[in-house]
Amino acid sequence: MRMSSAMGTASWPQVTANSSETSSCTIAWQLRKRVHQASQRRVQLEFTSAGQQLRLQRRHDEADEMAASAQRVECSNMTSIDDIPIELRGKDANASDKKWRSALFTSVLDPPVTEALPPAMPVQRTTWRPTNIKDLFQPGIWDRMDAWFQNNALDLQWMRTHGAGCSRPHKQRPLVKAQSDMVPEARGTVWDLRRASEGHIEPRDFTAPIKSDLNLEFLKPLLSTCPDRELVSHIMGGVDYKVDLPLQTVLLPHLYSLAHAVGSC
Repeated sequence: MRMSSAMGTASWPQVTANSSETSSCTIAWQLRKRVHQASQRRVQLEFTSAGQQLRLQRRHDEADEMAASAQRVECSNMTSIDDIPIELRGKDANASDKKWRSALFTSVLDPPVTEALPPAMPVQRTTWRPTNIKDLFQPGIWDRMDAWFQNNALDLQWMRTHGAGCSRPHKQRPLVKAQSDMVPEARGTVWDLRRASEGHIEPRDFTAPIKSDLNLEFLKPLLSTCPDRELVSHIMGGVDYKVDLPLQTVLLPHLYSLAHAVGSC
C-alpha cells in the first residue's frame, strides 16, 4: 500500500508480541484492518481533493457530489474476524486449528512502474477535402467496395427476416484495401468519416479529447499518483496499441451474434 503525505493521520498499530494474550493470527488481522482503514481514508481525501478542484472551476453541483461521496466512505471499525458474516467468509469449522495462526494473508500486488506514453500524433495536414467516401478511392476499387456494402446490407436484412441461426447466403468475406487503392491525394492520412453523410470528411484529429463513458476529470486526480503511467495514458488519452503498421482499409462482415438483436439495427 502506497501512502501519500496527506495520510499522516493513518498510523500503524502498536502491537506487542505476547504469546499468552495475542496470537499471531490476531496481530495479522489487526494489521490488515489498519491497511483497510488507511485505504478508505485515502479515498476520502481523493474525493475531497477532486471536489475542491471542481469548486475552483465553479462547478459547484459536481463539487457537492464529490463532498457527499467522501462522506459516504466510512472507515471500517472491525475488531474481529467474527464480524464478517458467515455467508461471506464461508464455513470455518477448522478455524480453531493452530496452523491458521501462522498463515499469511494474500499479498497485495503493487502496480508496475511504467513511463507515460508519448503524446498522440499531431493533426494531419492536408488542404485536400473530399466530400464523398468514393472520392478517396480509385474508380474501379470503389465499384467493388460499393457492391460489398450492398451485399452486406442484404445480409443484415436476411438475418432480420429469418432470425438467429439462419443460413447467410449474402454474408461477405473480409475486404482489405491498401494505400495504392486510394487516390494519391488520400494516401498517408487517416480520414474521419463520422460526418461523411453530411459531406464533411477531414483528417482524423488524434489530439482532440476522447469521448469516454468514464468521468475522466474525476479520475485524473485519483490516478495522479498511480505508478503505472502507461495505464493512465490509455485511460486518459485512449488505447494506444504501440505499433506502427501500414495504413489499410478493412471491411468486415456482420458478426453471427448480431442476428440475436438485429431488430435493434
